[in-house]
Amino acid sequence: MEYVAAIQETKQKGKFITEIDNYILFNSGIDNRELGTGFMVKKRLKGAVITFKPISERMSYIRSKYRKISLVNIHAPTEEKDLEVKTEYYEELEREYVKIPKHDIKMVIGDANAMIGKENCYRPTIGKESNHQKTNQNGEKLIEFAQENKMVVKSTFFAQKEIYKGTWMSPDGKTVNQIDHILVERRDAQLITRLRTYKGAEANSDHFLKAEVQQEYEQKMNERIRSTQQDIPIEERCEELQENIWKTSEEVLGFVKKDNKNRNEWFDEECRKAIEAGRSARQKYLK
Repeated sequence: MEYVAAIQETKQKGKFITEIDNYILFNSGIDNRELGTGFMVKKRLKGAVITFKPISERMSYIRSKYRKISLVNIHAPTEEKDLEVKTEYYEELEREYVKIPKHDIKMVIGDANAMIGKENCYRPTIGKESNHQKTNQNGEKLIEFAQENKMVVKSTFFAQKEIYKGTWMSPDGKTVNQIDHILVERRDAQLITRLRTYKGAEANSDHFLKAEVQQEYEQKMNERIRSTQQDIPIEERCEELQENIWKTSEEVLGFVKKDNKNRNEWFDEECRKAIEAGRSARQKYLK
């Protein structure tokens, strides 16, 4: 599926489908705002979705018409939960997974709260590029599920810098873990050619993103920076840097002219200040 995001902790009540700007939100929640899973799909691709199954606040499923790709979005219990709770969760995941047509390209993605180690006995399922040395209990449950369903944990197969492996950061910024994962059936493993995480998303989350847009942005920015003259005054270099940022952003992200007259009536100065405060706090947190 193109332009599909699996999201956890949507904080939305109930099970519903609704439009948000240029996206369709498929939400799976209950009568509180504690958890919730779902998908964000480009509005123009709404017709490609033939099945959406809101299973629970910790699990949902979507299936596309083209190439028959099925995605199961998970938000597993944390490591501190009782083993019985985790076992029940994976039993439910197993029941739902086997209902998916066997010829589909099937992936299980999301927040598994699972630390995968480098144990040799797990190598065929997890590869050797995990961010951790030892597998925790949640990791063992995830690997067991993968083995029983002839899957691999693709997120621990790619060699890359440590900063691109972590998917969660502790509030104090001192601990980074790789706990979000992507599983795919072994027969289709070659379809995933690259995975990495991206920091700096403007979102209220302690998890990082997996995306390709930032890669393109970084590449174009680096090309422009390398072509910048190094012997010019610092003021001119700053102006050129600002211009490069605008040009690269327009090329990669596009440009939409804002019309303040069409702004929602509820968006006022108080809203603007709240957004700016959030952005500032986010930057301080990342630093």
